[in-house]
Amino acid sequence: MLLKNLTTSLIRFLNIKNNLHYLVAIAVNILLVLLKVYEISYDAYTHMFFAKHYMENWFSLWETKWYGGFMVTGYPPLSHQIVAILVKFIGLSYAFGIVLMFSIVLLIYAIAKFFRTLLKTETKLIPVLLMFTPSIYLFAYCFGQLPTILATSFTILAATYFQKSLASKGWKSLLILLLASMYGSLTIITHHITAFFLLPSLILAMFLEHMISSKRTRRFLLNILAKLTLFIILALIFSLPIIYHVIKFILTTPKQAPIPHASRENIFSDIVSSITFFWGVYGPLAILLPLVFYVLLDRKKYVITIYLLMLLIFGLGGVTPIPKLLLGNELYEILTFDKFSFWTSILAVPLVAYYLKYELGKSIARTSLTIKIVLLLFIISSILTILLPRIIPLQPPRPDIDAIANYLNEQEDMGFYVTLGLGTWFQELSLKTNKPTLDGGYNTARTIPILVHSGVESIDAAKTFPNGTIFINILLSKASEYGIRWVIVGDGAFEKLVSEKGFRKVYEAGRVTIWEQKDYVEGFLRTYRQKNVRSYLWGMVPLAILSLTIIVNIWYRLWQIES
Repeated sequence: MLLKNLTTSLIRFLNIKNNLHYLVAIAVNILLVLLKVYEISYDAYTHMFFAKHYMENWFSLWETKWYGGFMVTGYPPLSHQIVAILVKFIGLSYAFGIVLMFSIVLLIYAIAKFFRTLLKTETKLIPVLLMFTPSIYLFAYCFGQLPTILATSFTILAATYFQKSLASKGWKSLLILLLASMYGSLTIITHHITAFFLLPSLILAMFLEHMISSKRTRRFLLNILAKLTLFIILALIFSLPIIYHVIKFILTTPKQAPIPHASRENIFSDIVSSITFFWGVYGPLAILLPLVFYVLLDRKKYVITIYLLMLLIFGLGGVTPIPKLLLGNELYEILTFDKFSFWTSILAVPLVAYYLKYELGKSIARTSLTIKIVLLLFIISSILTILLPRIIPLQPPRPDIDAIANYLNEQEDMGFYVTLGLGTWFQELSLKTNKPTLDGGYNTARTIPILVHSGVESIDAAKTFPNGTIFINILLSKASEYGIRWVIVGDGAFEKLVSEKGFRKVYEAGRVTIWEQKDYVEGFLRTYRQKNVRSYLWGMVPLAILSLTIIVNIWYRLWQIES
């Protein structure tokens, strides 16, 4: 009976007629993965670096190849660990791409399921429009934000099942609530910002929406309040080993000097910022947003209306003073606000789809034509978004990373290297060389005072930040003290400065030159190899919770079939 039900469930899921849009989404993203489009994205190599850490030393919490050593516990591990599992089968880059692809498909599925529950109706136009929503491709293939996409998927599923549990009774309600809590814990162990902002706010919005729209007896209020409390407790218990380390990291890691980010400014004052953080995110949605709030108000979803409006405002960052007023200066200065725009856009698309399908008018011909025009605009916008880093190159051309890595690997003894002007390619270099860099791609983890107080995102890109050139001058003046043996220069303007600091040119690889000095402190590299119960929990709990969630999900689906 179990095998029969499982087979029936699988056949339903793979029904080509009903799930054609998901198959198309997989096909589109497989093409992009095969082309490795994400490799030019801003953060892809950062997440590959974390994945490589787990691949090489799964239970170690300490990584030596960035910043002279840092704790990896500053970033929740699930997405990186999933990638690490696949590396041995398909290589690091493709492993990242495959997980990214399935995260996108899961996100589309989760949002369609969420609005099917919220609006009590269903239209295949929702996943079709989501499939070509530009913000998804911007975050996936331009920003490389795998953890954000995956954690958002888990959050949406948590909110969906939480909605269902509020509307259900008895043991079935508790099973649904358990599933919601497990998805909530998956969010926590995947991405901290999503867990801190989107998860609690969306769950609270669902709670308030249900409370307002239902008959509010004392028994009803106690019941839904108990479910909210139980959801929070279970989600925290499941993810407790990860929460412990993340909080410990926050409390013990030095506070970084504020690093300028365009999303905290008025994004409309600069054409590149407005394209990147508004038009690139919303595309055609920018002119369709009024329809979103019309649908919500027409359906009397007042809490969701206010919630989506606040997400929209936060996504504009420094355009309005509201985010800074609500968050305070300290928190405001460490956040980037593009994620709020991402969340707004993916929650807005289904409401546009609902309007086009059900409220545009009685003329089928007119409705069909409008849907085709909107879909075409979405497709064009997504294509332009994928091409954005090539239309507006935000990074220098890729140098011969393999040649540079091979040169470093051939050198005896240790010592740090730093790069100047390689762009995000310096992170790819850190994947391919066995030499450590004083730089890195996750500045929150820095503990060396000169880096902590620099106000620059990375040594490599320091030139683009206020006082960045002064910072580089000071750093190179103390190169021996910090154990810097090589300076890899991708911006010729730095060659004179590097030469003046006592480095000599030892290698050239196209436009890139490598400079070396022998007077450096070899013992600067810090090591921390201790393993204990907590480090083993960090390595085992995320995949255990993921596996358990899949099992409970299958159990719930089988229960639905039987009932």
